Amino acid sequence: MFKFCSRLNSLFFIIFLLL
Repeated sequence: MFKFCSRLNSLFFIIFLLL
């Protein structure tokens, strides 16, 4: 569960950087 949360968080971070 924690790994999934971490991956999801990193994904949002990448999207934020792209914006």
